[in-house]
Amino acid sequence: MEIKPELKDGLKRAIGSTFKIHFGCVKDKDGVPIPFHLTHCELKDEFIIFDTTRQNPAYELIEKFPEVSLSLVDMDSIIKWTNPTGLQVKGLAKKEGGRFNLEIYEIYDVIPRAGIDLNIPIYRKKIIWAQTKFSKNFKFASYNFSLPQNILNEVVSIRDKAHSQGIYSVVSTIDPSTGIPNITPRWIVEVTPDAWVFGDSTRHKTQINIEKPCPTSILIFDIPSGQGILGIGWASKSDSPDLKKKVEDFWKTKGFNVPAMKVNLFHPEEIYRVSRVSFTKIFETRPRSQWLLQN
Repeated sequence: MEIKPELKDGLKRAIGSTFKIHFGCVKDKDGVPIPFHLTHCELKDEFIIFDTTRQNPAYELIEKFPEVSLSLVDMDSIIKWTNPTGLQVKGLAKKEGGRFNLEIYEIYDVIPRAGIDLNIPIYRKKIIWAQTKFSKNFKFASYNFSLPQNILNEVVSIRDKAHSQGIYSVVSTIDPSTGIPNITPRWIVEVTPDAWVFGDSTRHKTQINIEKPCPTSILIFDIPSGQGILGIGWASKSDSPDLKKKVEDFWKTKGFNVPAMKVNLFHPEEIYRVSRVSFTKIFETRPRSQWLLQN
């Protein structure tokens, strides 16, 4: 099935925008989603050629687990709300000539708007396409801890830098039944010693995967400086009316005037400092074997 010309045009806009945000995601051996910033991206026929830094574990993981999701957003079109374009592209990646060649199998719209079901692909080449055998029933061991103040300050600083420039974060999950990663733009509304707060206006793949449940990762990346923070852990829901209002009030400052259907609390068990040249663990609550469990 060929990609329709109008959808190819959308991909070209998202890839070539003067203010673009490009991230990708792959899973590791534990089924943890590992997001990464794209250093190169281009459309070539029915493929996307992309690259990322060698220091990010994703660079090696893609060769072992080729199922990859890319988030490609034309921020200019969203700020001006002129033909707003944001797409999630899923497929199988293969290293060729020093970069990765992604064969496109699914494309999803990521812009919430009337009449668009974000769970239904706007392009699908094949229903079953994952190469890696994967099926897990995850569960997470609860805990009671607070982030050290110096780590909390660093996360808030990076979040504030990114937000001030109109750069959102990305929430990465996986489908536990297939291992296919999912990556979605999100604003991190609040960062506390206990959780990072983000909301959902619709129940789409990110929310569905979180509720199954699955491991969750959040990458907060300040693109101009090439500095970021990656949190790996899991998410739970919040029923707090005050927190729901805080999410909705924050969205309004971004021109997004809709109710929050879900408010999620992300609990980071591992935190990494990431840049274009480094990937360093700076915090861990406990060994992964103690929190990432299976039924």
